[in-house]
Amino acid sequence: MKFVISNFSVITTLLQLFSSVSVGNAFTIISSSSSSYQARRSELVVTRADNNNDNNNEANDMLNGGELVSALARIDRAWNDEQNNPRSKKKSRWTKIFLEKEEEDDEFNNDYTMNADGSFTAAAAISVSSKLEEGDFCYLLEPPNLSTPSCLICFLGGAGLGQFPHIAYDEFLTRVSNKLNAAVLAAPYSVGLDHWDLSKRTGEILRKAQIQCQDEKQYPSSLKTYSISHSLGCKLSALYMSATQRDYDGVG
Repeated sequence: MKFVISNFSVITTLLQLFSSVSVGNAFTIISSSSSSYQARRSELVVTRADNNNDNNNEANDMLNGGELVSALARIDRAWNDEQNNPRSKKKSRWTKIFLEKEEEDDEFNNDYTMNADGSFTAAAAISVSSKLEEGDFCYLLEPPNLSTPSCLICFLGGAGLGQFPHIAYDEFLTRVSNKLNAAVLAAPYSVGLDHWDLSKRTGEILRKAQIQCQDEKQYPSSLKTYSISHSLGCKLSALYMSATQRDYDGVG
Protein backbone atom coordinates (compact mmCIF):
# COMPACT_ATOMS: atom_id res chain seq x y z
CA MET A 1 0.00 0.00 0.00
CA LYS A 2 1.30 3.44 -0.93
CA PHE A 3 0.80 6.40 1.38
CA VAL A 4 1.92 9.37 -0.67
CA ILE A 5 1.01 12.99 -0.07
CA SER A 6 1.54 14.46 -3.51
CA ASN A 7 -0.03 17.81 -2.70
CA PHE A 8 1.26 19.01 0.66
CA SER A 9 -0.71 22.26 0.50
CA VAL A 10 -4.00 20.33 0.49
CA ILE A 11 -3.13 18.39 3.64
CA THR A 12 -1.86 21.56 5.33
CA THR A 13 -5.13 23.33 4.55
CA LEU A 14 -7.11 20.42 5.99
CA LEU A 15 -5.13 20.47 9.22
CA GLN A 16 -5.55 24.23 9.58
CA LEU A 17 -9.29 24.01 9.02
CA PHE A 18 -9.69 21.14 11.46
CA SER A 19 -7.77 23.07 14.12
CA SER A 20 -9.96 26.13 13.61
CA VAL A 21 -13.15 24.12 14.10
CA SER A 22 -12.13 22.04 17.11
CA VAL A 23 -11.26 24.75 19.63
CA GLY A 24 -10.09 23.69 23.10
CA ASN A 25 -11.99 20.76 24.53
CA ALA A 26 -15.43 21.72 23.20
CA PHE A 27 -16.90 20.22 20.05
CA THR A 28 -19.61 22.61 18.95
CA ILE A 29 -21.79 22.07 15.94
CA ILE A 30 -22.76 25.23 14.07
CA SER A 31 -25.25 25.74 11.28
CA SER A 32 -26.56 28.61 9.19
CA SER A 33 -29.84 27.02 8.20
CA SER A 34 -33.46 27.72 9.19
CA SER A 35 -34.65 28.41 12.74
CA SER A 36 -36.12 24.94 13.39
CA TYR A 37 -33.00 23.20 12.15
CA GLN A 38 -30.77 25.64 14.02
CA ALA A 39 -32.70 25.08 17.24
CA ARG A 40 -32.18 21.34 16.99
CA ARG A 41 -28.48 21.67 16.21
CA SER A 42 -27.88 24.10 19.06
CA GLU A 43 -28.78 21.26 21.44
CA LEU A 44 -25.57 19.48 20.57
CA VAL A 45 -22.55 20.84 22.41
CA VAL A 46 -20.30 18.09 23.63
CA THR A 47 -17.63 19.06 26.13
CA ARG A 48 -14.88 16.64 27.00
CA ALA A 49 -12.75 16.89 30.15
CA ASP A 50 -8.98 16.87 29.79
CA ASN A 51 -7.72 13.31 29.78
CA ASN A 52 -4.46 12.07 28.35
CA ASN A 53 -5.41 8.41 28.65
CA ASP A 54 -6.66 7.23 25.24
CA ASN A 55 -8.33 4.16 26.69
CA ASN A 56 -10.31 6.24 29.17
CA ASN A 57 -11.33 8.65 26.43
CA GLU A 58 -12.58 5.77 24.27
CA ALA A 59 -14.50 4.26 27.19
CA ASN A 60 -16.12 7.61 27.97
CA ASP A 61 -17.08 8.05 24.32
CA MET A 62 -18.76 4.66 24.28
CA LEU A 63 -20.61 5.34 27.52
CA ASN A 64 -21.89 8.69 26.23
CA GLY A 65 -22.60 7.36 22.74
CA GLY A 66 -26.26 6.61 23.37
CA GLU A 67 -27.14 10.16 24.34
CA LEU A 68 -24.98 11.62 21.59
CA VAL A 69 -26.44 9.42 18.86
CA SER A 70 -29.98 10.18 20.06
CA ALA A 71 -29.31 13.92 19.81
CA LEU A 72 -27.79 13.54 16.35
CA ALA A 73 -30.75 11.42 15.24
CA ARG A 74 -33.17 14.18 16.27
CA ILE A 75 -31.12 16.74 14.36
CA ASP A 76 -30.99 14.43 11.35
CA ARG A 77 -34.78 14.13 11.33
CA ALA A 78 -35.04 17.92 11.38
CA TRP A 79 -32.51 18.08 8.54
CA ASN A 80 -34.52 15.62 6.44
CA ASP A 81 -37.73 17.56 7.10
CA GLU A 82 -35.97 20.75 6.02
CA GLN A 83 -34.68 19.21 2.80
CA ASN A 84 -38.08 17.73 1.92
CA ASN A 85 -39.94 20.97 2.60
CA PRO A 86 -40.75 22.63 -0.74
CA ARG A 87 -41.09 25.99 1.03
CA SER A 88 -37.58 25.87 2.42
CA LYS A 89 -35.61 28.86 1.15
CA LYS A 90 -32.20 27.38 1.77
CA LYS A 91 -31.34 23.83 0.86
CA SER A 92 -28.29 22.09 2.19
CA ARG A 93 -25.45 21.32 -0.20
CA TRP A 94 -25.44 17.83 1.28
CA THR A 95 -27.34 15.22 -0.69
CA LYS A 96 -27.75 11.47 -0.45
CA ILE A 97 -26.44 9.20 -3.17
CA PHE A 98 -28.39 5.94 -3.11
CA LEU A 99 -26.04 3.27 -4.34
CA GLU A 100 -26.94 0.70 -6.95
CA LYS A 101 -26.67 -2.91 -5.90
CA GLU A 102 -24.17 -4.92 -7.89
CA GLU A 103 -24.64 -8.63 -8.45
CA GLU A 104 -20.96 -9.14 -9.09
CA ASP A 105 -17.84 -7.04 -8.73
CA ASP A 106 -14.77 -8.16 -10.67
CA GLU A 107 -12.30 -5.78 -9.04
CA PHE A 108 -13.19 -6.42 -5.41
CA ASN A 109 -14.56 -9.96 -5.57
CA ASN A 110 -12.41 -11.32 -2.74
CA ASP A 111 -13.00 -11.57 0.96
CA TYR A 112 -9.93 -11.11 3.13
CA THR A 113 -8.83 -12.82 6.32
CA MET A 114 -6.60 -11.01 8.80
CA ASN A 115 -3.62 -13.14 9.83
CA ALA A 116 -1.99 -13.19 13.25
CA ASP A 117 0.93 -11.09 11.99
CA GLY A 118 -1.43 -8.39 10.71
CA SER A 119 -1.18 -9.34 7.04
CA PHE A 120 -4.17 -10.25 4.88
CA THR A 121 -4.98 -13.31 2.81
CA ALA A 122 -7.55 -13.30 0.04
CA ALA A 123 -10.20 -15.96 0.58
CA ALA A 124 -13.30 -16.97 -1.35
CA ALA A 125 -15.99 -14.69 -2.74
CA ILE A 126 -16.72 -11.47 -0.92
CA SER A 127 -18.95 -11.98 2.12
CA VAL A 128 -22.56 -10.86 2.14
CA SER A 129 -21.84 -8.41 4.95
CA SER A 130 -19.52 -6.37 2.73
CA LYS A 131 -21.94 -6.21 -0.19
CA LEU A 132 -24.23 -3.27 -0.57
CA GLU A 133 -27.75 -3.72 0.71
CA GLU A 134 -30.99 -2.20 -0.48
CA GLY A 135 -31.12 1.45 0.57
CA ASP A 136 -27.39 1.87 1.23
CA PHE A 137 -26.31 5.43 0.58
CA CYS A 138 -23.45 7.87 0.89
CA TYR A 139 -23.57 11.59 1.65
CA LEU A 140 -22.21 13.94 -0.99
CA LEU A 141 -21.20 17.54 -0.35
CA GLU A 142 -20.81 19.20 -3.72
CA PRO A 143 -18.44 22.15 -4.32
CA PRO A 144 -19.66 25.74 -4.01
CA ASN A 145 -22.02 26.76 -6.82
CA LEU A 146 -22.10 23.11 -7.92
CA SER A 147 -18.92 23.70 -9.91
CA THR A 148 -16.60 21.00 -11.18
CA PRO A 149 -14.57 19.82 -8.15
CA SER A 150 -10.82 20.28 -8.03
CA CYS A 151 -10.47 17.17 -5.89
CA LEU A 152 -12.52 14.51 -4.11
CA ILE A 153 -12.32 13.79 -0.38
CA CYS A 154 -13.51 10.46 1.02
CA PHE A 155 -14.40 10.92 4.68
CA LEU A 156 -15.09 8.57 7.59
CA GLY A 157 -16.08 10.02 10.96
CA GLY A 158 -15.61 8.70 14.47
CA ALA A 159 -17.77 6.44 16.61
CA GLY A 160 -21.30 7.84 16.97
CA LEU A 161 -20.48 11.03 15.06
CA GLY A 162 -19.77 9.03 11.91
CA GLN A 163 -23.38 7.87 11.70
CA PHE A 164 -24.41 11.43 10.84
CA PRO A 165 -21.37 13.00 9.11
CA HIS A 166 -23.51 15.63 7.32
CA ILE A 167 -24.49 16.92 10.78
CA ALA A 168 -21.52 16.29 13.07
CA TYR A 169 -18.80 17.32 10.60
CA ASP A 170 -20.76 19.82 8.53
CA GLU A 171 -18.80 22.90 9.65
CA PHE A 172 -15.40 21.32 9.10
CA LEU A 173 -16.18 19.63 5.77
CA THR A 174 -17.99 22.67 4.38
CA ARG A 175 -14.95 24.82 5.12
CA VAL A 176 -12.73 22.25 3.42
CA SER A 177 -15.02 22.15 0.39
CA ASN A 178 -15.16 25.93 0.15
CA LYS A 179 -11.41 26.35 0.56
CA LEU A 180 -10.39 23.68 -1.95
CA ASN A 181 -13.45 23.66 -4.22
CA ALA A 182 -13.67 19.99 -3.27
CA ALA A 183 -16.44 17.42 -3.41
CA VAL A 184 -16.78 15.34 -0.26
CA LEU A 185 -18.10 11.80 0.05
CA ALA A 186 -18.95 10.75 3.62
CA ALA A 187 -20.01 7.18 4.39
CA PRO A 188 -22.34 6.86 7.39
CA TYR A 189 -22.06 3.84 9.67
CA SER A 190 -23.46 2.61 12.98
CA VAL A 191 -20.97 1.66 15.68
CA GLY A 192 -20.31 -2.06 16.03
CA LEU A 193 -17.73 -4.32 17.62
CA ASP A 194 -16.72 -5.97 14.33
CA HIS A 195 -14.43 -3.28 12.98
CA TRP A 196 -13.21 -5.48 10.16
CA ASP A 197 -16.73 -5.84 8.81
CA LEU A 198 -17.33 -2.10 9.24
CA SER A 199 -14.15 -1.33 7.31
CA LYS A 200 -15.27 -3.46 4.37
CA ARG A 201 -18.75 -1.94 4.27
CA THR A 202 -17.67 1.69 4.57
CA GLY A 203 -14.79 1.18 2.16
CA GLU A 204 -17.09 -0.31 -0.46
CA ILE A 205 -19.67 2.44 0.04
CA LEU A 206 -17.05 5.13 -0.62
CA ARG A 207 -15.54 3.28 -3.57
CA LYS A 208 -18.88 2.67 -5.29
CA ALA A 209 -20.11 6.18 -4.52
CA GLN A 210 -17.02 7.53 -6.27
CA ILE A 211 -17.78 5.38 -9.32
CA GLN A 212 -21.40 6.55 -9.31
CA CYS A 213 -20.26 10.19 -9.19
CA GLN A 214 -18.10 9.54 -12.24
CA ASP A 215 -21.03 7.96 -14.10
CA GLU A 216 -23.82 10.32 -13.08
CA LYS A 217 -22.06 13.62 -12.37
CA GLN A 218 -19.22 13.25 -14.86
CA TYR A 219 -16.52 13.56 -12.23
CA PRO A 220 -13.29 12.78 -14.10
CA SER A 221 -11.60 9.50 -13.18
CA SER A 222 -8.32 11.42 -12.99
CA LEU A 223 -9.66 13.61 -10.15
CA LYS A 224 -7.22 13.71 -7.24
CA THR A 225 -8.72 11.80 -4.33
CA TYR A 226 -7.85 12.14 -0.64
CA SER A 227 -8.84 10.03 2.35
CA ILE A 228 -9.60 11.95 5.54
CA SER A 229 -10.80 10.21 8.71
CA HIS A 230 -11.41 10.88 12.38
CA SER A 231 -11.01 8.59 15.40
CA LEU A 232 -12.50 5.14 14.67
CA GLY A 233 -12.83 6.14 11.03
CA CYS A 234 -9.02 6.19 10.80
CA LYS A 235 -8.84 2.56 11.87
CA LEU A 236 -11.57 1.50 9.45
CA SER A 237 -9.89 3.32 6.56
CA ALA A 238 -6.50 1.81 7.38
CA LEU A 239 -7.94 -1.72 7.51
CA TYR A 240 -9.67 -1.34 4.17
CA MET A 241 -6.67 0.21 2.43
CA SER A 242 -4.36 -2.47 3.81
CA ALA A 243 -6.58 -5.28 2.54
CA THR A 244 -7.42 -3.85 -0.88
CA GLN A 245 -4.24 -1.89 -1.65
CA ARG A 246 -6.44 1.15 -2.35
CA ASP A 247 -4.26 4.15 -3.13
CA TYR A 248 -5.10 7.80 -2.49
CA ASP A 249 -3.25 10.97 -3.45
CA GLY A 250 -3.11 11.82 0.25
CA VAL A 251 -4.19 10.34 3.56
CA GLY A 252 -4.99 12.26 6.73
